[in-house]
Amino acid sequence: TLYMLGSMGQPIVAAAALKAWESGNLSLDEDIRPFCRTWKIPSSPFLTAERGITLRDLLTHRSGFTYGKYGGYAPDGPFPTLAAVLK
Repeated sequence: TLYMLGSMGQPIVAAAALKAWESGNLSLDEDIRPFCRTWKIPSSPFLTAERGITLRDLLTHRSGFTYGKYGGYAPDGPFPTLAAVLK
């Protein structure tokens, strides 16, 4: 059954990211822009040429990203692809 998860995945992703950080496989303070090959990060008051957005910013909701345009999906309608959502 398909349903909208909303923010239910955030604690799972945060736990996995922090587990990878604890084992030394992930940096919380490295700019994420080099890792985003197909997603153009939107402008943000927190993003400058000297300081990019970090995983720590994303996990603590300090990235400046907003979700104002998201109105949900119709239960019987089509679901967009991940690439379409990230544009």
